[in-house]
Amino acid sequence: MKLTSINDRIAFALEKSALNQAELGRRTGVSEGTASRWVTGKSKPKDKETRKLIAEVLQVRLEWLEFGTDPMRSIKQANTLESIKDQLTQIRENLSHNEAREPTLDELKLRSQVRKELDELKRLNDQQIEKLIQ
Repeated sequence: MKLTSINDRIAFALEKSALNQAELGRRTGVSEGTASRWVTGKSKPKDKETRKLIAEVLQVRLEWLEFGTDPMRSIKQANTLESIKDQLTQIRENLSHNEAREPTLDELKLRSQVRKELDELKRLNDQQIEKLIQ
C-alpha cells in the first residue's frame, strides 16, 4: 500500500490499531463523520494540534503521520510490550526476594505505571498487538 497522503497514513495506522473510526473520533474530540472523512480522504486534519492528537491516539510519530518520514513508530512505541515485560519481571523478582517487607514508593509507582499500560493494552487483541510491534 502506497502511503502518499496524510489520509492514507491515518487509514493505515487505524487499520493497524484496534480502533475504529468512531473511537478515533471520540479520542480526538471530533465526530465519527469527521474521522471518516480523514480516513477516506474527503478532508484533512487542518491544524497541528489535531494532527498531534491523532498521532498520539494511533501511536505513531507525528513526522510519519504528516510527511511519511520513516519510521512509523518510535523505538519507545515499538518496545512498549518489551518494556512492560521487563517491568513486571523486576516487580516479581523484588517481591519474591522481599516478601516480608512493604514495597517502596518507587515500586508502588512502577506497579501503577505498569497497570495503566496493561489496561491500555488489554483493549487490543493479540492480532493487533502483533501488528503494532512489527
